[in-house]
Amino acid sequence: MKKFKNSWPGTLEDEYYKLVAEQLIELVNSYSWSSYRAKATSTPFKAEELKSLAWQVKNGEIAKSTISHAVEEYIDALQRDCAVKEICLQKGIDLASISPKSDASVDRIIMLTTTMIEVVSPDYIKFCISAVVEGCTVNKSKKRVREFLKLLVPALINSGVPRQWLYENTSQTFYKDEVSSLTPEKMKGFFNLFTEDTGKYCFLFKTNKEFGEYLKGLQEEIEVFTKPEDVPEGFASQIDRLPNVSGRKDVFVWMPYRKDRNPYSAARAFNQWISLFRSLLYLADVGRKGFTPKSALCLKEGEDHASLLYLNDFFHPGRERALEHGGAAKISDDLHRYAVQVAQSRTESVPQRFFSSLSAVSLAAKSQQPDSRILAVWAGFEGLLPPPPDQSVPRIVHFERMITPCVTADYVPRLFSEFRHDCLSINRAAVEKLIGENFGDHNALSSFIEIFYADGSIKSEFCSKIETSPLLLNRAYELEALANSAAKLQALRLSHIRRVRWQVNRIYRERNAIIHKASRTSVVQNLSEHAYSYFRSVILALESTFNRYGLADTDASLEFIRTQCNNLSQDIDKKVRNSSDFHSPEEQAKSVVKLTMDRRLREA
Repeated sequence: MKKFKNSWPGTLEDEYYKLVAEQLIELVNSYSWSSYRAKATSTPFKAEELKSLAWQVKNGEIAKSTISHAVEEYIDALQRDCAVKEICLQKGIDLASISPKSDASVDRIIMLTTTMIEVVSPDYIKFCISAVVEGCTVNKSKKRVREFLKLLVPALINSGVPRQWLYENTSQTFYKDEVSSLTPEKMKGFFNLFTEDTGKYCFLFKTNKEFGEYLKGLQEEIEVFTKPEDVPEGFASQIDRLPNVSGRKDVFVWMPYRKDRNPYSAARAFNQWISLFRSLLYLADVGRKGFTPKSALCLKEGEDHASLLYLNDFFHPGRERALEHGGAAKISDDLHRYAVQVAQSRTESVPQRFFSSLSAVSLAAKSQQPDSRILAVWAGFEGLLPPPPDQSVPRIVHFERMITPCVTADYVPRLFSEFRHDCLSINRAAVEKLIGENFGDHNALSSFIEIFYADGSIKSEFCSKIETSPLLLNRAYELEALANSAAKLQALRLSHIRRVRWQVNRIYRERNAIIHKASRTSVVQNLSEHAYSYFRSVILALESTFNRYGLADTDASLEFIRTQCNNLSQDIDKKVRNSSDFHSPEEQAKSVVKLTMDRRLREA
């Protein structure tokens, strides 16, 4: 997690403001664990999505059975969303007025989602902002602050606010020493940065002479310069940061001002515009080459200095943090050994499918277009995963059954290992010393987990080691509650599995819309990242199965992983039901945690 190094005065309000900063950064930072980052879709978006799907059913475009996951997810979102509940309470609306039953007719789904969209959704972002500010100043509730931030950020992103803009403004605002002067009014002003139009932006980039002249011919307002000294004011100080494209024939192209909410939204629109005309160039004249810039200088109207934006930075699949012993180098070596073993498979089609799928997905990492990334990743899944056993099983149902266990298998151990990693990043020496003196090997995750079962004095001492982070302290209390309740652990685990299933289905719907209708939703960017992350999880799960059990055949490994996860769910359910087998709830919960640790795919 990101550490805020500036001096915080230490007042009660500042502690809440720092919690806001840490939670916001974690939600939008591409280095955060995927389960800590903001969800891809907000409840208002789910309402729009379900209404659109219901209309497709009504128009005979798709079967009603294909939207069952979307209905299930929307109902679940309404039941969990405290913002929706409180808005409905304020307006005197019964939640049943916007929540369909799982077997509701298409017409009723359309009617109820329309009520949600027209009555609740318009106030959603504003209400979440007010709840966060009041949670810091009036209610003094850290739980409420975190809950509403987790609802607010996906809603902002779905409304078109890039995560880069959220990250940049949060870092700039909360890294300043004058953070001590924050007030409720200034906090609202901070959030208003993301809900209001902020100005006009123009761009300057380098390309080859032919492409520059081609763009100039398409739009008269575009300017092309051959010399750096001729470019407009505001770009001169940053001009050397633009990379060369074709050598001496490079030119500078200036794109006129356009209104947008922030520089990243403007850059995304600019990138799409350039890509469009580059595609038209290939269709119109195959003899020319269009060099799509990887970076451009952006200047806001009224400002003196431009900033450099990397246009391919819009793809953030998240980083697989090397929590295991040996780090990234060991993971790389293990993957190499696994690939060599797959290449020697006796089943002729296995290595061909495996390496073809890797080739397809590698294109996703290189593409700047999210719809192309989704198509490439799904092609990778189609190549890697075995076909359905028979035609009675829909392809998406089969793929969902194969993908979800690989993504969710180690969820509970990862909750604790991520927390341990963040605690060590705050105060490594003190935390390791505490673990070593009280629980043995300070490098072992199992030793670290013992903190949650220790006596009060040790827990208090541990909290004192991480007290500079309100977010970690709050998470410590949450994990303590989970670690001491088998039922809560299982409920959280099953909830995570359901969310991944819903997301796999959403990715598949997005892929179908792109292929069959050449259309895409506003969350295609997030979905492309999730698809890429899921594929990586599948590959790492296959490698781990080979490394731990010696199973190299991909089809057999996927079925093994699926069986292991199903058996784990059944065994945990048995422990939850048979509470009389344990002397205390703590013993029961420890048994469940140990079971998830013993069955994990990857060492932590």
